[in-house]
Amino acid sequence: MTLIIYGLLGLLTTTARSTLALHLSGMSGLLFDLNIPLIVALGMSGTFKRRLPAALLIGFWADCLSVAPFGFYIALYGWFFASIRGLGMLIQIDRALVVGFILVAGILLEYLSGFIFALQVSQRIQQFGLGMQLLWAIIFGTLIVMIARYGERIFQQQMNKIEPVD
Repeated sequence: MTLIIYGLLGLLTTTARSTLALHLSGMSGLLFDLNIPLIVALGMSGTFKRRLPAALLIGFWADCLSVAPFGFYIALYGWFFASIRGLGMLIQIDRALVVGFILVAGILLEYLSGFIFALQVSQRIQQFGLGMQLLWAIIFGTLIVMIARYGERIFQQQMNKIEPVD
């Protein structure tokens, strides 16, 4: 179920980021990668084996709808997911302030990866304004993570109530 829920959310956020938001003149510079909060929410709980395919599926959607080299987002989201799982073994990552710092680290990781692989980070920083994206990621990214985790918890409670029909 996690794969389906987060896969569809990833498709929705990737589509919104790559089509609708870029055509709105005032919003294009404020939006960060909306899949990063989903990857953070995936990495915060659950088993590695059940949640890694969802992170890779979100990366696949992003690769299909972006102009980046194929496999860029799959690798980026896979490594970011694994990093969050490893960090979760060291510290408690359920706090909102820690989630905000993780989101900022994810966005910076994406920019640095773009610099390493595509050598276009200076153009993207000038075009979109990295500082505003980091501010929006701290505020709204943390909110997206909390909403995704709350929705998942409610969905799991509802699934646990369902009994098979004889």
